[in-house]
Amino acid sequence: MADHSTYTVGWICALTTELVAAKSFFDEEHVVALNAQDGDNNSYSFGRMGDHNVVVACLPRDEYGIAPAASVARDMLRTFPNIRVGLMVGIGGGAPSPQHDIRLGDVVVSTPSGDKGGVVHHTRGKVVQQQAFQLTGSLNRPPQFLLTAVVSLQADYEIQGHELNERIEEALSKRPRLKKRYARPLAAEDRLYESSHIHRESPTSVACKDNCGEENLITREARGDYEDDPMIHHGLIASSDQLMKNATIRDRLAREDGVLCFEMEAAGLMNHFPCLIIRGICDYSDTHKNKEWQGFAAMLRKILPTSIQQQKPLAKVVDENNRRHEIERWLKPPNFSTNVNKAKSCRNDGSGQWFIESPAYQEFKAGLRQHLWLYGWAGCGKTVLSSRIFDDLKDTSCTVTLTHYFDFNDAEKQSLNGLLRSLAFQLYQHGGEAASVKLHELFRSHGSGSNEPDELQLESCIVSMLRNTDRRVFILIDALDESRSRNSLLTWIGRLTAENARILLTARTEDEIRTQIVRFIGEENCLSLDKRAVNSDIKSYVLSLLNTHPKFTEKGLSEELRNEICTKIGDGADGMYVLCCFAGQLVRWMLSRVV
Repeated sequence: MADHSTYTVGWICALTTELVAAKSFFDEEHVVALNAQDGDNNSYSFGRMGDHNVVVACLPRDEYGIAPAASVARDMLRTFPNIRVGLMVGIGGGAPSPQHDIRLGDVVVSTPSGDKGGVVHHTRGKVVQQQAFQLTGSLNRPPQFLLTAVVSLQADYEIQGHELNERIEEALSKRPRLKKRYARPLAAEDRLYESSHIHRESPTSVACKDNCGEENLITREARGDYEDDPMIHHGLIASSDQLMKNATIRDRLAREDGVLCFEMEAAGLMNHFPCLIIRGICDYSDTHKNKEWQGFAAMLRKILPTSIQQQKPLAKVVDENNRRHEIERWLKPPNFSTNVNKAKSCRNDGSGQWFIESPAYQEFKAGLRQHLWLYGWAGCGKTVLSSRIFDDLKDTSCTVTLTHYFDFNDAEKQSLNGLLRSLAFQLYQHGGEAASVKLHELFRSHGSGSNEPDELQLESCIVSMLRNTDRRVFILIDALDESRSRNSLLTWIGRLTAENARILLTARTEDEIRTQIVRFIGEENCLSLDKRAVNSDIKSYVLSLLNTHPKFTEKGLSEELRNEICTKIGDGADGMYVLCCFAGQLVRWMLSRVV
């Protein structure tokens, strides 16, 4: 009989099918004399998977969503304080896109993307007049050692394949009675309909494939012999109390935020039960009913790091996350992600590549140039380019990339104070333990958040954090000319150039800014944007819209017409990248007159 203190993996599922799938992969099932904490209403299953003792809890029957999941997780951590790995494994709805060929039976693993931790609460956000819905609120990332384990598994699977089908068949061979419900359905049962096609309701229980017909199906090529099937995808999972059955919203979130999958529990876990979310795709988050794939999609193998015993107990990780949220509430740092996401919507994958490959930028990354200033006329695409640079820098190993966007339209993003709060919190998150201790000391010295720090205290803290981090630090500051505290900002930048950080600035070519920056970093590190390269980016962006956006692809435009549209918009832009933000409207206007 195992001691419940030896269980180091906590596994949560929402449905009976998911619980059955989890237990079917036990190498050994355990009987445990449970000493549950008062108020713990969970029912647990125990077993061994490989070298790890695993405890599994399922949500109560007919209770789904964020709150029940959070309740199960809290009770599990109270009763099993030695849990070091958290997993939420089950089924979800896929969000296929041109970038991600997601099919039924595939697997989606939550991994961070940009400023998002791997799970987004897709019904929490804000609506601003004349702007798209913006996701707000932050959910914690999975623990770093789990993300490291995922990367290691990705590499192994890339070389050797994942053998998911073989493992599922092996598990089912030991339990033949499960085959009918949990074996893989035929490929013909994987049916993806056009987003505009709504399921035809029927008074009788007619199967969707018979009721909705064939004419609105999307044709997809069968996967090749050397392609994984099922395929494992890594990226953002969207979570909400609402079941997603809307292909239009599905496509928008996939396109604008990179969402790969929808489910209903993860948002209740990430801030209280740091874990990895693993979802088997059983439908396409649309109106078309599909029960055939639920069993197979639930049959997922474990993802566990081998060095699990050396990891922090999740209860300690939760304490650290709570401290981080306290400091975030104290500093109230401006959220730069809204600016990054808006800029990303105005570019495609190749935008700004001319600068990324330039000798000056490569020398900056390598440390041969300590600082750079990119300058140009209003509307030339400095912010769009800075978002491309940010993506490139944050993917550079052993580095920390901090960023801030000054913004005429957001009062929080116009002051030096807002910049300092933002950089301090980003360093706290990503600069390592020695750096984060410095901000926590400042937090405690101000009544643990009761009092506000002034600008000199914040600046001193940032300098101390920079001197104590063991990582290379890049600082990207966009649109200096949009700051309302320009004099103090430029003075601070002058002091910062002497510290352990590489700084990249963007601004318009105004005399006051130019004089100061040239004095700080030298004329040779001040670079003007290339108008021809900007025009080329505009053409490339418009062409990508014409080739990928449904509003245009359904028109069946000839290659000649697509090229003509790109040429007219690109050449007519005259280096005004701001027109890219209106390119979609411009192209639609032209289409309405030529097609």
